[in-house]
Amino acid sequence: MSESAAGSDLKGFKANLLQKVIPKTIVKEQHAGAVRALQFNHLPGGGPTPGRAGGAAAGSTACGNLFATVGGSFATVYDDEHFGDHVAVVVQFHNDATPYTSGGELTALCWVDGLGFSLHEFGDALLAVGGGDDHAVQVISVTEGRVVKLLKGHG
Repeated sequence: MSESAAGSDLKGFKANLLQKVIPKTIVKEQHAGAVRALQFNHLPGGGPTPGRAGGAAAGSTACGNLFATVGGSFATVYDDEHFGDHVAVVVQFHNDATPYTSGGELTALCWVDGLGFSLHEFGDALLAVGGGDDHAVQVISVTEGRVVKLLKGHG
């Protein structure tokens, strides 16, 4: 196949690609702004601390069904596996001003390996979000639905 024919095939493929996409779920987040970051949880597990009573084996709680977004002053965690063709909100965090942090717009997120830190018997998924007016990094427990660690001094 000549180089020009291959280029033409690629151009045709790109032109027709979106015609074949069938959206199954459209999500409108409540901040009504741009999503600044989106990340799927590809960590190997979030199992409980080894040796904890009642817990499953360490690392047995993979959370690959979760993905998270940040936009405006919100961080939202979704489940894309357990609701058929739909996604569901698992946790939503609003970065309000508190006595500990000044709140504001979130600009970054990262999944954190909770292995060895979770007190929950089935493990946890931890999400670190950053930004805000004071540039604090807040670690959110998906299981508890709250900030479990606050890291200041990153501004």
